[in-house]
Amino acid sequence: MTVRQIGRSCLVSAALLALFAVYGPDATPVSGDPTKDVVVTNTSANPVPVTGAVSTTGTVQAAQSGAWSVGMPTHLGVPTTELVALEYHNISTGFSGCTADDTICSSPQRILPDGGRGTFSIPPGKRLVITDVNWTATSGDAGDEVVVYAASLGYTSSSRFDGLGRAAFSEHFTSAIVVSIVPTFVFGHHEGDELGYLIARGYLAPA
Repeated sequence: MTVRQIGRSCLVSAALLALFAVYGPDATPVSGDPTKDVVVTNTSANPVPVTGAVSTTGTVQAAQSGAWSVGMPTHLGVPTTELVALEYHNISTGFSGCTADDTICSSPQRILPDGGRGTFSIPPGKRLVITDVNWTATSGDAGDEVVVYAASLGYTSSSRFDGLGRAAFSEHFTSAIVVSIVPTFVFGHHEGDELGYLIARGYLAPA
């Protein structure tokens, strides 16, 4: 081997040693700049699969199918759509649901948001929670007592007529009365006394 060939062999060996030092088994992997953002393009042709929880910000578009029934919560903590006011007497048309003979008041009408009246029944899977009872009576003698009660509910209220022949009663229950059927009230009075109106208020709740 000539001197020139020996020189070339040394140069090749030196180059191989340099590569081994840089890329050998103990070399540190080369990484990109951690301060730079990684941009991923998600297209319909090449969608990026996503698994696990996803947190998104911005605007999400959605389409509503069917009618929405949404009630704003009230001071009672229930939606306005669940509030119920039952009237056992319609002042403009006379007795409604109250018989003239025994003054048993049943089958009340629901007072609607627009002031109208409609039929009412407790829906399946619901209970009526009664929170208030209000009633008035007229045409009584001063001092006479008039009573409204519902024996099945254990409820009784009374008032006396004033000098103008009027009596009134209003009660808000600390603990409400819960019923599964529309309650019946009885107006106990002297002959000639008349029930002005009887209203029970409350809301519908899950059974």
